[in-house]
Amino acid sequence: MTTQIRPTEAATPALSTEDRAAMTRLADALETLNAQKVLRINASKGRMMWFQFLRGAAFGLGSFLGASVGVSLLITLLAQVEFVPILGDFAGQIIQQIDTDTE
Repeated sequence: MTTQIRPTEAATPALSTEDRAAMTRLADALETLNAQKVLRINASKGRMMWFQFLRGAAFGLGSFLGASVGVSLLITLLAQVEFVPILGDFAGQIIQQIDTDTE
């Protein structure tokens, strides 16, 4: 006659002290992760949409300001190279167009 071992006894041996300590550390890490601001923002659709809107607005404003500064510096540099025939004429036309648009 053979004795049968129930699957639960064979599949779940007693946990060692190291395993219990590892599980405790894992639980602590999960609690820390759940407390992160990113997860709290993404937990609510409204908060996530508001955050993404602000992120897009900041990106758009930064792109606009950066392009404005970059173009103005480029035009200023091109205006300084009037001795190069093609670039000097092109820069002069741009400056004339800007002057007529501002009047």
